[in-house]
Amino acid sequence: MAIANRAYKHLKKHLEGFVWFGALLSMMLSQPIGDEHFSLCPIAWAGIPYCPGCGLGRSMIFLLNGQFLESLSMHPLGLLAVMVLTLRILKNLFTSLNLNLL
Repeated sequence: MAIANRAYKHLKKHLEGFVWFGALLSMMLSQPIGDEHFSLCPIAWAGIPYCPGCGLGRSMIFLLNGQFLESLSMHPLGLLAVMVLTLRILKNLFTSLNLNLL
């Protein structure tokens, strides 16, 4: 029971890092173009072909798949978004290891 309690406290303390890591990992494994993926975007549900938020997400997916020019053409802030999320993950990791590098 003590192990489960420690694991719960660790997960609760570092939930943000786990969530962002999972989000970037799922973006790396997905394809940016195609209608087969589920979207939570109300603009996409309305049938409007372009949404800045969806463009940012696709830009990040292109970037994480190594397609840099396509990433920039979808949204110019995709690189910045990936960098910010990566820094949040690293900050969370370094905090859990008691390192003050960031």
